[in-house]
Parts: sequence; structure tokens; C-alpha cells
Amino acid sequence: MATKFRFNYNNQTVDFEDYFVRTDNFLQGNLWLWGYNGNAQLGDNSTTSRSSPVQSITGGINWRQVAGGYYSSYGIKTDGTLWCWGINGYGQLGDNTRYVSKSSPVQTIMGGTNWTQVSSNGAHVGAIRSDGTLWMWGHNNNGQLGDNTTAPKSSPVQTITYTADWKQVSCGYWHTAAIKTDGSLWCWGHNAYGNLGDNTIVKKSSPVQTVAGGTNWLSIASNFYSNFAIKTDGTLWVWGYGYLGQLGVNSTANISSPVQTIAGGTNWKQASAFAYNAGAIKTDGTLWMWGTNTNGELGDNTIIHRSSPVQTIAGGNIWKQIGCGGSSGQGTTGAIKIDGTLWLWGYGSNGGLGDNTTVSKSSPVQTIMGGNNWKSVAGARLPMMAITYNDTLIFPVSLPTGGAITLGTDGYMYHTFASTSTFSTNGFSGDVDYLIVAGGGGGGGNPYHGGGGGAGGLLNSRTTVTSGTSYTVTVGGGGTGVTATSGSNSSFNSLTAIGGGSGGQSDSAGGNGGSGGGCGTRNSTVGTGTSGQGNNGGIGYCCNGPNYGSGGGGGAGSVGGPGTGTSGGAGGSGLLVWGNYYAGGGGGSAYDCACSGAGGSGIGGAGAYGPGAGNGVAYTGSGGGGRDSRGAENKGSGNGGSGIVVIRYKYQ
Repeated sequence: MATKFRFNYNNQTVDFEDYFVRTDNFLQGNLWLWGYNGNAQLGDNSTTSRSSPVQSITGGINWRQVAGGYYSSYGIKTDGTLWCWGINGYGQLGDNTRYVSKSSPVQTIMGGTNWTQVSSNGAHVGAIRSDGTLWMWGHNNNGQLGDNTTAPKSSPVQTITYTADWKQVSCGYWHTAAIKTDGSLWCWGHNAYGNLGDNTIVKKSSPVQTVAGGTNWLSIASNFYSNFAIKTDGTLWVWGYGYLGQLGVNSTANISSPVQTIAGGTNWKQASAFAYNAGAIKTDGTLWMWGTNTNGELGDNTIIHRSSPVQTIAGGNIWKQIGCGGSSGQGTTGAIKIDGTLWLWGYGSNGGLGDNTTVSKSSPVQTIMGGNNWKSVAGARLPMMAITYNDTLIFPVSLPTGGAITLGTDGYMYHTFASTSTFSTNGFSGDVDYLIVAGGGGGGGNPYHGGGGGAGGLLNSRTTVTSGTSYTVTVGGGGTGVTATSGSNSSFNSLTAIGGGSGGQSDSAGGNGGSGGGCGTRNSTVGTGTSGQGNNGGIGYCCNGPNYGSGGGGGAGSVGGPGTGTSGGAGGSGLLVWGNYYAGGGGGSAYDCACSGAGGSGIGGAGAYGPGAGNGVAYTGSGGGGRDSRGAENKGSGNGGSGIVVIRYKYQ
């Protein structure tokens, strides 16, 4: 699946999803199929249609990506092997045979363990290997295999370009579209409706670029004779067959060069298409559909065709992924919500909705299986298919070494370093987002009532790492309270976040704490407070805008009678970073003038780190608390917390 996060691996630009896979993909039971099975396209060794999800005869183990075509199905396992099953009239199973259908998955004649993506829609297939080569097979009456011929192929062949720079392929009924690693978009095959986007209606048996050109194409989806492509700027472009409104431009005219949908916008995330309708999800989580609606496949509780995008009757901004399937007048749509539930609507005959009925539905329903562990859904000509997972952990096939990995519910992976370590790229290069948090300062260093230390600085930025290179990740330590030292710095790839300042060191009543660390400045000067309740620490220095700061240390406590020392001022909280990332200063100490009782300790400002609200991990970079009291001068010295470095990768 194409994402907006790409990086360089072995001198090739690849997508995050091509090399980073969830560990639960290696669990049993994650490929399910249902619906029409007259040509054995469910792969369960039968030709019996199913109204509830079943597994293929292989046991459904280790599937990574699945696609459907004209009464046939295709899937790639996590080991990189490619499997095909169903009808085989044009050699679309790629096993060097024709006319012999297969009711259980078989491998293409090429075999291999380096397949990364597969697509179909009609009776031809396109697939890309990890070396960037594109292979085609099956029906070729309009040159849709791109090999400069119109002869069908029952085993994979390369397009006439023979290049190793293909990123994503999408097959229509009689045409093919594909994106190269440089972001250019190419089409070939049938062109009677302008489906190649080259401003002509002449078919091509070798790849040509659309008239739009450019190198900023991110992903593409094709239905029978139309295309739907998203650029890196989030715009959605369409062209080809417009009958029944499937281009979403508020007309039914054919269009031979890319145009935007009537909805416009720069926030389109993912598109899917099949037969004569299409759907797409925006970055705000809303789902939009358009085109034919004979059986309610647009999910808007009607059977009215739409020539401009409409939302499903379910509405909401909770949609994650969509997969369209079906045939002319028999469309079925499946979509997964961000909570992992799978919903379907449209043509229900032969059990296409998986709800244990054969009734069509014009609004979303769940499969009979229910559950909230659905990863992806795809459509074919009448059957549907989906992959499940447990959403527990992500690991990459080739991840930079060092640190610990956690998967956030916010769509990011977090690579955390709690101690100085080596970050080795091992073939990985490109831009990474990262967060640096330095160590907090110590508490007050005098034996009476020094203020708490400031928190370490936060730095949110981006850097570029080079393939095959090792970097030293330095994680700063917290300052100590007894000697009132400052926290030390943290750094990654020559970028540094400063440690928090030390607490106040005044021997008179009421030294205030030092300020929090900033990008390039640290305040560790002696506090100058006076007798009385200490003031709360202020907001620390900001860097890279107003959202990155850390709290100052709290002031000293007041002078009290025997046993009645009061609390020092609370440390100030830092500002939010990434929604829930901040660092608080340490609390000030309390003072007991009679030395006969313990004074109250200051309370440090809030500090948390984690991938989203409700999913935080204990933050260790806050400032230290103040001294406990004059009567217990060797206790509660308020050491500052150590720093942390977090590298953040986008995976969705």
C-alpha cells in the first residue's frame, strides 16, 4: 500500500509499507474470502459460494496483500511468494497453463520470494518485485501487458521498458497504470475512453505518460476503464470512462486527460475502484463514494447513481481503508474503520456482504465474523477478501538498529533510546521525524530550601540519515540535587537538546529554581527569591515555534514553625509536543527552621511521553524536586530525570 512516507533502501526509493510489516501478519488465520465462487476464486478447493468468510485451502497463513480480478484472486505472503487461484482462460494464473482453473492457490511459474505488490481487475495481472521490476501476464487483446504485443501470456513477462524502477501497479479491465520510483505515472492498453490520460483515444501496447506528466504521483487505483490517482500534495485526479458518473466530476462525459474531482481538496489519502464506481478516504477520516449505485454500493441508503462524491449514510471521520469490488450493476464495497471493524454494503447475492445472507444492503453492515482486527479489504469480480491482524506490534524487515520499538495508535512507530547507543542504518536512508528530550536539572543544592531544577529541553525536528552509516545517539543524564548540577544534553545526528538548569542555591530563604532547557540556551543561575511561599516555575524556553518548551523549576518553600514546613512551588509544565509530549520542572523544597520535622517536598510539573493521549510512557526528563527540609538535609535531594531520544516513523 502506498503511503506518503518513502525512503531510500539499497539505492531505490521504496515505501514504508514495502519493508515494514506487522508481526501479526505471521499469525494463522489472517486471509478470509467470501461471496461468489463459481470459478473457485475463493481458493477453498470448491466452487460453492459463501455468505460468511472462509479461508483458502492453504490455511490463510502469512498473507500480506491480496487483489482480485475477473473471477480470479491473487495474494502475496509475508515471505514474498506470490499465489494465484480461480479462472485461467487467458493464463492469468501465471503458471504457464491456460483454460485450467485452480480451486486452491498455486504459484506463478517464476516462483521467487521477492514479490511486493500485485494488482488485477480484468483477466490480466501486474506485479512488482523488490528489485523494482514489473511483470505482467494474462489477457493482452489491447496491449495491456505493455510488452509491445497483443498476444496473451500464461507466464510473467516484463513490460517493453525492462526497467527496475517501478513502485506501484494498478490494472483496469483492459488497461494498466503504474507509478515509478521517481513519481512519474505511466499507462498502456485500452484507450477508447481516454483511459490512458494521454489526451488521445488510441490504444498503446507500451507505456506512455499521461498528458499531465509530473513526478509527484503517489498512488493510483483503476476500475474497468477509468483511473483515480493521488498526488503527493493530496489532490485527487481522475480520467477515462465517465458514464454513470464514476469520475466524480458532476458529469457523465469521458475525459482523456487527468482532472480533479468536483470535490477538489488537498487531503485525499487513499482511493479504490472496481467496475463502474469508486471511493476514497480523506486524511480527516471521511469516506466518499461516487459512480453506479444499482445495489446500494455507494452506501448512502439509496440506489441512485452519483456523479459527484457523497458520504456513506454512516458518515463520520472514522474510516481507515476502502476496497471496491463487483461487476457492472453488481458492485460491493468494503471499508475498515480506525477501530479495526470491517463494514460492507452493496450487492449481496451469493453472500458478497459476508453477513450470512444473500440480501443487498445500501448502508454499511458488518460481516458475520464481527471483530476489530481487520487490516485490509479488497474486492474482485463479485467475491470480497480481507486480511486480519491483532494490531499489537510492528517490526521492519530492515530496521535501523539500536533502541526499543513501540507502535502508537496514532499511526507512528516510535524508536526509543533511553541510554547512549549507536543508530546503524543498515541500508536505510531518508528523512526521519524525531523527538529529543534532554535530562532535567537537579534540585536545590543548599541544605535548606533551594528550588527545583528545570526540565530538559524538547526539540522536535527532522533530519536525514545516510544508508550504511552509524550515528551516535547521546542521551543526557539528569543533574544531581546535592551539588545542584544541571542536566546534560541529548543529541542525535549533530542536533542537540539542552539539559535543564539546576535549582536555586540561595542560603537565604527562598531560592527559585532554574529555568527549563531550550534549544541552545540553558539557565542555571542562582535563584534570588525571598522568604515566603515559593513561586511556581514558569514556562521554559521554546524552540522551533511555540509548541516545544519545558517547564522551569519551582520556587523554595516558606519558613515555618517546628514540623510545619510547607511545600515548595510546583514546577511549571512544558508545552505540548505531538499532542502529549512535555516536560515539567522540579518542585521547590520546603524549609523547616526548627530542624525538628520534615518539610513538605515540592511537586514537579507534569511530564509524559507517549504516542497519543491515554497511551503515554513514563517520562524521565523532568526536573528534580527540591531538598526535603533543613532537618533532613541528606534526603530528598531532587535529582533530575535522565533524558530520552525518540525517533518517529510514519507507517500509515
